Amino acid sequence: SVGANFGTSGIYHTTNATATTAALNMIDNIIVNTSTAIGTGVTAAYRRSNATLTNFAATSNYNLFYAGTPGPANLIYYDGTNADQTLAAYKARVSTRDAYSISVLPNFTSATDLHLVATTNCGLDGYGTPIPTYTTDIDAQVRDVTTPDMGADEFTATYSGTLAGIAGAAVCENKTVSLLGTTYATSSCALIAKVVPSGGGTAVSGKINACVTLDATQQFFNAEPYVQRHFDIEPAINASTATATVTLYFTDAEFVLYNTNNPLWPQLPTSVLGNADPNIANVKITQYHGTPLTSPSQPGQYSAAAGTGILIIPSSVNWNGTSWDITFNVTGFSGFYLHTKLKSFPLPITFNYLRGTRQGSTHLLNWKVTCNTSPSVTMTLERSGNTIGPFTGITTLTANALRCSQPFDYTDVQPLKGMNYYRLKMTDADGKITYSGIVALLNEVKGFEIINVVPNPVTSTGLFKLNIASAQVTKMNLVITDMQGRIVMRQANNLVDGFNTIDMNVAGLASGTYNISGITAEEKTRVIRFVKQ
Repeated sequence: SVGANFGTSGIYHTTNATATTAALNMIDNIIVNTSTAIGTGVTAAYRRSNATLTNFAATSNYNLFYAGTPGPANLIYYDGTNADQTLAAYKARVSTRDAYSISVLPNFTSATDLHLVATTNCGLDGYGTPIPTYTTDIDAQVRDVTTPDMGADEFTATYSGTLAGIAGAAVCENKTVSLLGTTYATSSCALIAKVVPSGGGTAVSGKINACVTLDATQQFFNAEPYVQRHFDIEPAINASTATATVTLYFTDAEFVLYNTNNPLWPQLPTSVLGNADPNIANVKITQYHGTPLTSPSQPGQYSAAAGTGILIIPSSVNWNGTSWDITFNVTGFSGFYLHTKLKSFPLPITFNYLRGTRQGSTHLLNWKVTCNTSPSVTMTLERSGNTIGPFTGITTLTANALRCSQPFDYTDVQPLKGMNYYRLKMTDADGKITYSGIVALLNEVKGFEIINVVPNPVTSTGLFKLNIASAQVTKMNLVITDMQGRIVMRQANNLVDGFNTIDMNVAGLASGTYNISGITAEEKTRVIRFVKQ
């Protein structure tokens, strides 16, 4: 139900709240009461008739309770005897119920329209939990199968473009990562980081606590300087082995400050040249495994072999017009620090490229890597029928440093029917594993498929790449529609037989959610949804 009133301004905005003779079970609800108490009365979000909890189901969880600024007359919970002003006090009373429940003031479209405003409800986006009997919302929109939103309205948050951070302290968000990836942001929609599960059976899952810290002063380790913004990302499950693609966000002012303070070190790119800045090649990330040994966290001070780091070369460094987006693959999570020099931890292997083309009924894959400090590399070409795996090795090659400098190729003579996703798993002589990006090929006589939009959400510049797999050379019309189904943009393109990357520019579109599809003379591809910031 939506819109049942408590007092003069209470809202009960629910996915699932059922009462039986056995117990009251509340999951994924928004319960708000902002009425004004009269006399000695109280404003309570959750009111029970007595203090007995036996008829309150132990599975009740993932709810929002709000009753105004906490105080003696503004209570999260009241049962006639006990009065809890704060969410923490309420959770302690009903534990283990509502362990992942929250208390924030949601923003609805209006007093009578209980749709959630996409730009101001990031504290609710993806905070629910799946309920098998509730797969759609009040508008019949399909809910996220891993991380649905609280309440009755499934929505896509629109992030502000502002980056989260407080000098000398960590700003964190803790929520379940979606199979399709989750952007971690503050309740006011300020960005922290984005995590996309990858790696098949090792892909990160469950709760992730993503934190960003603005260092009050520049941090050093082994005399090497770091940018004054770093991240601690810790999954609750398999933190040391889980795999994912991570995007971190930095301001241009932070890069400029680094350059000013460290003129003798390789410089970082700045917005003056943007994505044409050759200093993009200088961007490095050092990862420290384990949990921080200090508060706030510091480079080199982590529990897993303190002082030992892993060097990461980002797969993408992008100036989006507002901030720098740094994207890379990881195996295991921990602290992440940005710098510019291969000083402390030389990269054993550099990934150069992975490409794929169709040759009749077979797929030709070719790639190149560089062995910098590793005397050998073992490369496994992996394949899957979908982007999240599981990926299975189809060939493995081992090369010494000399052979490593030359290109490699492999022909998949028995590709899967339909979509085939390929990636390269690289293992250096010390056993460290890194992954390439994914190439998609379509094993059909005809047809094509839109793979993804990168990045998504699309930044305020409006620039993104659309990846498409085609089974033939063909002409295609791209069509973008708004959420009301109105066509807002058309674009003609020529597809090659194989993997295609099309540069798109939607700078002229207003911020919001859009659908993109492709149409040829023979068919129409599936619809992909994206958000324009």
